[in-house]
Amino acid sequence: MPRALAPETREGARKLRQQGKSLKEIELALGISYGSARRFTKGVCPEKERSPEVGAKIAETKAATHNEWKRTARPGACGTYGCKRPNCTIDPGKCHSPLSSSG
Repeated sequence: MPRALAPETREGARKLRQQGKSLKEIELALGISYGSARRFTKGVCPEKERSPEVGAKIAETKAATHNEWKRTARPGACGTYGCKRPNCTIDPGKCHSPLSSSG
């Protein structure tokens, strides 16, 4: 079972959050992602959670940044933006690394 899915990891994250630890501290202490730390501790310390307005602003900024990159990046032969493989055979829309040299 992946470490982040273990019930003891979730409980450990919640205990650390109750002790006042930041999400970054929880991430480093348990070896899980920041997003997992955030999900596991949601509701434990509501006063430390971001407001819906802040969350919406972050999502909007991420979307704008991605859309700007997508506007300037050229799609590869497979149709994936940023793919640099001239003869890529991966189906259009499938996720793959644009830096990989095999296709």
